[in-house]
Formats: sequence, C-alpha cells, structure tokens
Amino acid sequence: MKHFFSILLWCLATLSACQAQKDHLVLRGTIPGARDSMFIRLYTKQEYREEVASGYIVNGKFELTGKLDRPTFCFLMLDNSEWWNRHGNKDESKLHYYETNFFVENGDLTFRTSHIDSLPLAFGEYNVLKEANYVVMGSVAQDAYAEYMKATLPLQARYRSAAWAYSDSKDIRDYQKSKEAEEQLHQAIFDFIGKRHHLDVNLLLADELLPDAFTYDSAYLDRLEELFAYSQDTCSRLRNFRETVRARRAFLQGTPIGDGKILTPKNEEVSLLPLLNKDGYTLIDFWASWCGPCRASFPHLMEMHKEYGNQVYFISISTDKKEEDWQKALREEQLPWGQYRVTDVWRSMLRSEYDLRSIPTFFLIDSQGRIIFTGHNSGELETRLKALNL
Repeated sequence: MKHFFSILLWCLATLSACQAQKDHLVLRGTIPGARDSMFIRLYTKQEYREEVASGYIVNGKFELTGKLDRPTFCFLMLDNSEWWNRHGNKDESKLHYYETNFFVENGDLTFRTSHIDSLPLAFGEYNVLKEANYVVMGSVAQDAYAEYMKATLPLQARYRSAAWAYSDSKDIRDYQKSKEAEEQLHQAIFDFIGKRHHLDVNLLLADELLPDAFTYDSAYLDRLEELFAYSQDTCSRLRNFRETVRARRAFLQGTPIGDGKILTPKNEEVSLLPLLNKDGYTLIDFWASWCGPCRASFPHLMEMHKEYGNQVYFISISTDKKEEDWQKALREEQLPWGQYRVTDVWRSMLRSEYDLRSIPTFFLIDSQGRIIFTGHNSGELETRLKALNL
C-alpha cells in the first residue's frame, strides 16, 4: 500500500509539472493611469523584430496571448497614437510612447507597475533607471535578468549619461567617462555570467562583450569562449555566438593591413600600401559623401590634423559609388590631406578583409603596416592619438 501511494504521488507530481509547462504565454498586466484604448504590443528584441502579441488597455489592465520557442528578450511598447489621431490632436506633447525591456517565456506572466508615468519613455527620451519601476513575474529568465539589472542600473545610467554628454559637447573628457563606465559594465557582465548559468540571459549579455575588429587580442577571445564552457546546449544562438568569436580571430589587433586599389581625385588607380607612413603612424578614415556622421566628424579631424599632422599621415578613403558625389563633397569639405575613393572591386572586399560594417571607421596603422586601432568615434581616436605620446 505504501508503494502504491508513492507511485500515486509521483504521478500527480508529474501531471502537475506537465500541466505547468504551457505551450503558450499569457501576459497579464496592471498599469494604473493608462488611458483606455492605449495600444500595447509585445515584440521580440533579439536577432530580428517580430510581434508576439498586441492588444489594448482597458481599466488600467491588459492581457496578451502569444507563443515563443524559448525564453526571449522582448520589449513591451505602449502608445496612445490611435487616440491622439482619432481626436485630431495637434499637440504632440500629448502623444506618448513607453517602452520596457524584459524576458518573456511560455506560461502565466504578470506585469505590474505603480503608474504609467513611472515607466521609461521610448526613443530619445528613454531613461534606463526607470526599468526598476516595474516587475514581471512568472519567468525564470526574467528573474535572472532582473538580478543583473538591479546590480548594474546605476552603471548603465552613468555610461548612457556620459555618452549623451559627449554626443552634445564633443568634449574628450565626456568620452573618456563613457569609456570608463563601459569598461566597468563589461566587467560586471563577465562577473555575472561567471556566477549564473542561465543560457538565454547570458547569451544576451555576452553580445555586449563582442568587440570591434582590431581592438582585441587572442586572450580576450579565449575569455569569451570560456564564458559558455559549462553549456552543452545546441541552440542556434549559442552556435552563432561561438562561430562569431571564432571568426573574430581573423581581425586581431596587430594584423597587417591588406593592400587595395584606390582612386585619386584625378581618377588614377594607386595601391594603398605605398601611401602608408613607414617611419610612423597612418590614420585612415573611411567615409562617404552621404554619411552625415562622417562629415560631422571632419571638424574634429581637422583639429587632430593640426596637432598630429606632422607625425601622422592622414588618409581619407571614400566608399562612394558615384564619383561626382565624392568630388562634390571634396569641394565642399576642403580637407587638407590625401583623398581617395575605393574601386568597385575593393569596395566588395571591405567587409571580408577589414570587417568594415559601418562608417565612419577610423584605422590607425603603425610603421610595420599593422592595424593597432579601429573605431567609429572621433573622441576615441583622439584618445588613442594622445596615448601615442607623439
């Protein structure tokens, strides 16, 4: 009889566990102060943006139903644009968008906040500190992510504040503050992943640690690979992360720069390597006439050229496809250093040879032709030039 009851209890426990493992999610929320008929949408935020569920807020409450293959980082967006348009509003101060970020997984989930005004606004008004003003219950992944957020919110806020300050001031001191905060945040991520083995959360955080090409050594990549030594999971995201880390070994700091054919303003084809400074450093700026941030960086580059131009060769290489667009920009900018444009053949190879994914991108080359720095921020470039003690 005792054996019978043991089997019965085991069956009931198994049945209960199976019932708890739902194949869909139900997210119920309470948002006091939210206007009736506010539209609410749940999107995936990893890999690609896809709507999971949507609905409306009624009496400060909502309920969304959807399905996910595994715990997924999502953002919940609220807005009153439908109400605003329906009533013919002209006052954009009454048009509000809110965005919260958290992990979602199948099961019964609950979202709670004290008031809609406590939630972070979306886009340029986003305040990461307001991520502490709500709770999401029912997700083991979110429990782990909430622990990370609680530990790092002040650091994240400091980094964002300094980055925005630099964006406005272009003061190298603001850039250095943002870089220091970013490095501290990265160390916090390494520490968190090392202590807590929730794969989905750790993979999201590890993406923040992937460095730009030519800014790291082999030991740093070893450290990234060791982060998931504990896991035998075969999920695609972990495979992709490991493959990405392995691929980055082709772009180690100190890798010799490859040669390429470029065009002069007179449409003459020349090779890059003979143009490099064999007795010092060369700065290469990849840009294009249509790139606003590229051209916005030119005043700062001009200042650096005045200070370092006697010791460092400056070379600008445009990725423009149309010569006339490039020539027009050259006349407008009047840059006092060597100007070149990539050939069609070399343009197609920039991604594979240099991991060039966006512009502006700055390369700093030493006298041996090795890439010792690459980045997209003129403030970081100035920091690197100062560190050379020229």
